[in-house]
Amino acid sequence: MPCGTVQGSILGPVLFNIFISPLIRSEKILAYADDNYPTGAGTTKDAALADLQQKVIIAEKWMSGSGLKVNLQKTELCIFHRYDSGTGQITVNNIVIKSGKHLEVLGLKFDSRLEWTFQVDKSINEARKAVHAMRMIKMHFQSQELIELITSYVYSRLYYAAQVWLLPTLKQNLQKRLFSQSCSRSISNSSSLL
Repeated sequence: MPCGTVQGSILGPVLFNIFISPLIRSEKILAYADDNYPTGAGTTKDAALADLQQKVIIAEKWMSGSGLKVNLQKTELCIFHRYDSGTGQITVNNIVIKSGKHLEVLGLKFDSRLEWTFQVDKSINEARKAVHAMRMIKMHFQSQELIELITSYVYSRLYYAAQVWLLPTLKQNLQKRLFSQSCSRSISNSSSLL
């Protein structure tokens, strides 16, 4: 490779962030590896969208001018507000980016009202898949090993990044669904897996 970093390398994200650090510092963009998250704010939705559009235009110009390829078709937009603020859009290089109901950031699904419905659904689905996988391989492990696998493999999916979304303000019906899955026969009843 004449330039760049290898996909999946340990140093890749660090080296990439060092490379784009002038942009991150000047525009106060949140970034991890090749994902970056410009944010816009304002007293109205239109003002916030205009602020965001300007930041995305600046970021796209900087990246394109630095030899990076920017895929605006993969760009997502979410408007965060405690009330349903409707949809919105920004335009960058004649490409219209429309807002969605949620935005995935490092495996977390942030919904527009920060109610975490999509995240709870995702966590439960991922935990169920993990339980299914455990059932397929359970004959190869002893009881204690299975308990350790359940703890690390299933619960890690159910409560991934829970510090961010499993808050006292989480709606009661979502808490019940989550804890019901956590205590379900498929996970905690040793006879189903052991």
